Amino acid sequence: MKINKLNLVAALLFSLALTTTACAQSNTFKTDGKCGPSGNSFAFLVDYSGSMMEAPEDDEESEEYREKQKEELRKQGIEPPEETDEEKEFLETQRMKNAKEILRRLVDMVPSNEAFSGLYSLAPYTALKAYVDKPETEDGKEPTPEQLRDFYLKSVQKYKENMEVVGRRTPIGIALYDHGQTMDKNEPKLIGPVVLVTDGRVDRGRKIEEGLDQFYEVNPHSCLHVISFADTEVGLKTVDTIVKRKSCSRLIQAQDALYKPGALEKFALDVFYKDCVRSIYGINFAFDKYNIDAKSEKILQDVLDFIKSLPESEKIEINGWTDYIGSDAYNKRLSLNRAQAVKNWLVAHGIDASRLSVKGRGKSFLYNNHTAEGRYMNRRMDLRFINSGINTEGARKKS
Repeated sequence: MKINKLNLVAALLFSLALTTTACAQSNTFKTDGKCGPSGNSFAFLVDYSGSMMEAPEDDEESEEYREKQKEELRKQGIEPPEETDEEKEFLETQRMKNAKEILRRLVDMVPSNEAFSGLYSLAPYTALKAYVDKPETEDGKEPTPEQLRDFYLKSVQKYKENMEVVGRRTPIGIALYDHGQTMDKNEPKLIGPVVLVTDGRVDRGRKIEEGLDQFYEVNPHSCLHVISFADTEVGLKTVDTIVKRKSCSRLIQAQDALYKPGALEKFALDVFYKDCVRSIYGINFAFDKYNIDAKSEKILQDVLDFIKSLPESEKIEINGWTDYIGSDAYNKRLSLNRAQAVKNWLVAHGIDASRLSVKGRGKSFLYNNHTAEGRYMNRRMDLRFINSGINTEGARKKS
């Protein structure tokens, strides 16, 4: 996460959508349509109730609901399909363990660069990493992105997986009120996404509708999103109520977050970076190489001209992506080397190195890796602009 792409009062995910030909022919960096960050903060609010400490297959309510769904299919003359290996693994794994795994994966997708970010629990409402918490550094220097990422990962580990099951209720309405107050009373006031990780079993305290009203009353410009473990009628109703309260809310099923290629990546883009995404395509490298060739230089010249038009205070994170061919470790390393090559080229052509940072994202599944076009689109560079209100044109529409 380089836990910050967020002083989000500043963090800006931005990509520059070009094909090789289009980039070579014309400058497509115009100033129509504003791209920007989701806010100046983000946080995860994780359900710590008893049911989250169980695996779905060990949960009677969950099992009853699954059997009811199967029976409904049989009444329609449809035989329920056999569970896949992934479905079996999901059902056998404790919800909290899966929740932590999702958060660990999100660490590399969320905003970085001096943002307010937090990890909180509900049942009870507690800060495992308060918005203002940062790692200690030598001589009081600002933490590096790597230090922030490690600090956030350690904070994720603070979520326990062995809490008692009986008696741990789910006061989501109360937690939404409490978290809204936390954001409102911070200085500066926090405006940004809050991602609720829950199975939705509200059985104590304020009604969920009341908690939502109170959260949005003090945080009208923020938005609640859900990573859903809901697998009961009550849970599904709760999640539906949260997501439908405001049009900006996004929902991802926990099972999709873990097993569906590209799903978590798209969720992160939608939640943390608004709905504006552009990418640089056509930066070509020989197999297992990361030297900039002549065609790529033509593309990078347009990028260079655009960066030079920005204030010198603007900082840019260069994110390298690959397609899915090869091992995870190989692609992580290769994507980093290629992002570094782009940075080196920009520095060699007059951009101050202190303005640029790099990140190797590894494999992308945003496009279909089973087609040549999809693999081409996945082999891209994303430029994320920090501390900016950059205007851009042609934002990729959300599907």
